[in-house]
Amino acid sequence: MTTLLASLNTLATSSKKQAQGAIFHFNNVAFLRTRLLLDPTTPIDDLIGKATQDALNSNYRTAKAVYFDANFSPLIQALGDAGGRRDVKDKLARFFDALDEAGDRHRVSKVLMDDDEGKEMLQEEVVRLVVPALKRFNERNVQTSKSTSRFSQLCN
Repeated sequence: MTTLLASLNTLATSSKKQAQGAIFHFNNVAFLRTRLLLDPTTPIDDLIGKATQDALNSNYRTAKAVYFDANFSPLIQALGDAGGRRDVKDKLARFFDALDEAGDRHRVSKVLMDDDEGKEMLQEEVVRLVVPALKRFNERNVQTSKSTSRFSQLCN
């Protein structure tokens, strides 16, 4: 199991497209964890030692964190502290470009295809990560952001 997890990590980190590699890695580690540790119909977790279970859970948490960082940090970073009106518009443009890229990437590379519950949990976490950043940005830049209806719709 340790060798398999190391191989998956190597394949993901050697990818030229970091965000897609992160999706690949997260999907595979989540699949293994779900099938081997969480699925009550496969009692294989009785055969897997505690250290291996801990390694699988740890790799899952790490893969999830890398997935979030690679796919959603650009959204948050685009909304950093704004200066003037022009800077706000540039930041919003970068945010929406990053949002479009993330959407396109997720249309091609599905995340947790066979795990509806896990998918729903991820969606909620993304909302909890991105929407507050949008709201803070909106509050700091109310005058400029009123003119961007797409931005205002996301914040509500």
